[in-house]
Amino acid sequence: MSDVVNLFWSSGWDSTFRLLELVLMKNQAVQTYYVIDTARRSFPLEIKAMAEIKTAILHRKPEAAQLILPTQFTLLDDVPTNEQITGQYRRLLKIRHLGGQYEWLSRFADWANLDDLELCVRIREDNFVSTFLGQNVTGESNGGFDYYRLKQDVANPDISLFKYFRFPIYHVSKLEMQNISKAQGFFDIMMRTWFCHSPLKNGLPCGNCLPCDDAIKDGLANRLPLSSLVRWTLLYRPRTKMRRWRRLLLAQGTKP
Repeated sequence: MSDVVNLFWSSGWDSTFRLLELVLMKNQAVQTYYVIDTARRSFPLEIKAMAEIKTAILHRKPEAAQLILPTQFTLLDDVPTNEQITGQYRRLLKIRHLGGQYEWLSRFADWANLDDLELCVRIREDNFVSTFLGQNVTGESNGGFDYYRLKQDVANPDISLFKYFRFPIYHVSKLEMQNISKAQGFFDIMMRTWFCHSPLKNGLPCGNCLPCDDAIKDGLANRLPLSSLVRWTLLYRPRTKMRRWRRLLLAQGTKP
């Protein structure tokens, strides 16, 4: 294991759990990275949450805070284009939906010369991880640190889009992270994380985006206020159901 773990940290639940696991439980130094996408309304709140989390760690365990190297911020517009990576992403997108962040994350990792950037994605039933990683990753262990990596001989060459990353929480659910954080005494810090991509003007989660939906479905509905849960019920769920019906009709050759 390197002296420093490279972690893509968004201040979200999953990546923050990994950060806290490394510095509070394993006494491991971490270099965090964050790419600023100015088109996403949540980025100021994500950066604010990072500062609050670092401060909370400093107050809790000053020696652990010293293990977190200054976050390296990069503007998305400064990440060079890469036709090979973009081509891989576009071909995978034809197989199933894949968030655009995985295209620019791969470009960023390639540009930054990183081949061990930890990316905190989790396998779930019928999500992009199960589709594109699934049987294409293998477990590795290095110096007591366990994670998954892409195999050398992947079924589809385009899946090498993910070759830059390690997946340290591949099989850990959000509720398992919650239970571990409570047992280890840092659940209050986890509650400072931010997840919503489209926050409302009052700074509350929207209840109408994919990360809000994931939080609710993964058992963390308590992270959203009642108004956001109502918005999820009345707006997000009907819209996703309509999309599923549309995909089903298209698959059957019927116009919706």
